Amino acid sequence: MFNIFLKFCIDNSPSIALIVSISIPHGITIMFKIVYTHASRGLDWLSTIVTIAPLLGLLGTVTGMIGAFQVFGADGAVPTAITGGVGEALVATASGLCVAIVALCFHAGFTHHVRMTISRLEDSFSRVLDSYDRGHAA
Repeated sequence: MFNIFLKFCIDNSPSIALIVSISIPHGITIMFKIVYTHASRGLDWLSTIVTIAPLLGLLGTVTGMIGAFQVFGADGAVPTAITGGVGEALVATASGLCVAIVALCFHAGFTHHVRMTISRLEDSFSRVLDSYDRGHAA
């Protein structure tokens, strides 16, 4: 089909044929970039969540431990009172790690999906350009 169109352009308007022959590879490259950008949107946010969640857990751990050791400075403090702060620190750490693990799983899945989609598009675009080159050379 493309060969017929290109032959028609060459026979009737060589300048249009030149524009078409230059535009198709460039257009495919632009379309590829648009598809990649669209398919990978949101992955940056997911990556940020994966990075920040353990840090927030660590922050909770630090504040929990500070609270636990402040018990020693209070008058009449019971040594067993430290366990509340340690418990808070452990819950904060576990929560941050859970969020990071779940987000990392989603990030890996979505990244794999984007890579597979891009790979299929590259194969398709390559076949289109090969067909175009064969038709253009004839």
